[in-house]
Amino acid sequence: WRFRSAFMNAIAVWEIPVSGLILKMKFVKFNRGDTVVFWTRRKKRVEVKTWSAFAEKLLQDVSFALEVHPSRLRVTETGGWVSVAVSKARTQFDRPDYQLHRKKRPWTNWTSYFGRDMGEHSLVTIAQAFREKMLMVGDDLSDIYRGSVTHGLAEGKFQIDLMSPECPKWKDILNVNKMKCIDNDDHSEIPQRHSILYSLGSKEKLEGKIGLAAEASLVSMYAESGHPWPKLVQLALDERRLTYFEGDQIAQGAAASLLAKVGGKVDLISDSWERKCITDEKLGFFSKGLRPGGMVIVQGLSGCFPRQWQSAIKSLTGAVDTGALEYFFVGRNIFFAVASGSWKPRPTASSRSEL
Repeated sequence: WRFRSAFMNAIAVWEIPVSGLILKMKFVKFNRGDTVVFWTRRKKRVEVKTWSAFAEKLLQDVSFALEVHPSRLRVTETGGWVSVAVSKARTQFDRPDYQLHRKKRPWTNWTSYFGRDMGEHSLVTIAQAFREKMLMVGDDLSDIYRGSVTHGLAEGKFQIDLMSPECPKWKDILNVNKMKCIDNDDHSEIPQRHSILYSLGSKEKLEGKIGLAAEASLVSMYAESGHPWPKLVQLALDERRLTYFEGDQIAQGAAASLLAKVGGKVDLISDSWERKCITDEKLGFFSKGLRPGGMVIVQGLSGCFPRQWQSAIKSLTGAVDTGALEYFFVGRNIFFAVASGSWKPRPTASSRSEL
């Protein structure tokens, strides 16, 4: 109960009315004179000829990392902080479509990636995304640290200033989320509550408890809710292993023989494709090997070049049209899909062979 209470308090941040947002970052070393000079984390000196050129590069880096239209961003530098002010979201009717970074392939613009009815990210969503990515340090650096100038950012050195007319009301929740609130009576965005799936997926970012968060698995996090985690059977094609999800190994060997051990179908399929792309053959295997409502996730897809992407998307949409897949998602070289039908837990087995 204590965990659930703390967690629900943390995710209440999505309900805060916000009228403005400033994202503050520190560079390892930074000097703004006639030219802008900074040092990378690897102690390499970088010089940009003008402030405007530096600001433009920073806008592009932040726009890519947070998926925010560059026209919503403005760069300033005060008191040792390099700051990016973010303007409020516009409606879908006056939001200009724009091209996405090539790493977003096969999606080329905002509309193709998010859909025509998706409005721009709210300020509080951008604030949380920035916080999450700036906290990814060490061996887990996020893309916000890898831009043309943001490769000079000091790891974990940031501040988030939210403007709101209700700062005192949300003080405790903002402290949990490590955000500073500045009183402001301007017209505010009232963000909509995110789905429970988003909340679960963000659990370690929002809660941050040692042992109950980034250092804990989904299984142990779920156990804190007082309900047992269902035994999901996972086929890891790249490792030729059949396991319980985040649990013990069941068997190892060829995919066909592993599937036969569990009645021909599993709850999850994972794979990693280097120099490969999505094909009808692969999709056919997934649809046959997944239980109703089962999921597949593939990382890599480095073999998907522009021509292959066209064929891959045609195959995926065809699989949805025929009912083999309920839906799919492709982004940044990751493929995720859900099989048609409603997922149900497996019947209780008295032995391993009755999975």
